[in-house]
Amino acid sequence: MNNQMKNGERVGEWVWYWENGQERERGNFENDKRVGEWIWHHSNEKEWMRGSYENGKEVGEWVEYWDNEQEKQRGKYENGEPVGEWILHYPNGQEWKRGNFENGERVGEWI
Repeated sequence: MNNQMKNGERVGEWVWYWENGQERERGNFENDKRVGEWIWHHSNEKEWMRGSYENGKEVGEWVEYWDNEQEKQRGKYENGEPVGEWILHYPNGQEWKRGNFENGERVGEWI
């Protein structure tokens, strides 16, 4: 594990593990805030979620997966708030719902 502290703040790459020893979460810190791409895994080693941070806040496209590797949901963040269209899927990969966010709030009908 390369987890580092500098002046009481997390810096550099950090990695967390499940009790079974498999990697759970990996990403970087600058000034104790999450930055860049982060990746999470289910305890079965399959990817769970992927997204990026700027200055500790979610930005850009985020994707979450079921433990069978099918996409669970996909959407974008700006300054830590969900924005625009988000698409949700059933565990078999079939689309379940889609809808929009404005100012971090769900808007309109989700169909």
